[in-house]
Amino acid sequence: MRRKWTDLTRCQRRGVIAAAVLQIGLAAWAWTDLAHRRAEQVNGPKPLWAAAIAINFVGPITYWRWGRHHPGRGCAPCSGRGGRPGPHPHGGQ
Repeated sequence: MRRKWTDLTRCQRRGVIAAAVLQIGLAAWAWTDLAHRRAEQVNGPKPLWAAAIAINFVGPITYWRWGRHHPGRGCAPCSGRGGRPGPHPHGGQ
């Protein structure tokens, strides 16, 4: 049976509110980051990531871990391992 808000103890209500604030904060932070990144700085289509971020805690955490290109990780120009001549793929120097 589903519990009503009034059935929760004060401590349980605080826990639900804290989890909701954390979830909304993570999503807002991820959406803001996604909105300010160019498409080539994101692993995959930006609209797909925007939708994925809406999935509870999993979406934002997944975006932060796998959705963004990380300078210095796996990018030869970023990590100093050389790479193709020409403009930097992530817009850096």
